Amino acid sequence: MSINIAAIRDLLLPGLMDITGQYRQIDRQWSKVFKTFQSNMQLERTVQARYLPMAVLKLEGGGTTFDNNAGERYVYNMEPIEAGLGYAITRKAIDDNLYQSAFMPTNLGLNKSFSEFWEVEAAGIFNNATTYDANQGGDGQALLSVNHPYDLGVWANTTA
Repeated sequence: MSINIAAIRDLLLPGLMDITGQYRQIDRQWSKVFKTFQSNMQLERTVQARYLPMAVLKLEGGGTTFDNNAGERYVYNMEPIEAGLGYAITRKAIDDNLYQSAFMPTNLGLNKSFSEFWEVEAAGIFNNATTYDANQGGDGQALLSVNHPYDLGVWANTTA
């Protein structure tokens, strides 16, 4: 249903001093934690590979050390997400509006809605950090696991 004159009656009357309803917001946090990039693909992968170890001292005439364990280890899947939100407003509500320059989409909190969406999505990574998500791929362990495998055993992704 569209926003009509009845829904914004007081916004149309003379004497409007201000439009309120939005609380002070906490500064954006997710952009301080996550790296972003543009993607045109439905699915993007990052592959963790095992590189060759440090070279070994070779004596004259001695054998060369070989390590054939290099190659693919874990695959991490990234699927880009989209967010959307809009509203419809009747032509009569726009025509009758005495404050058209002040009545922009931001007055209804559209920008805030998108900011909150990305904050909640980013926080979900940490809120679910103790649960492994097979759709994400990787080493088969949750982000805060104490058993992340590597070549010589396991390591903990938590504090001691």
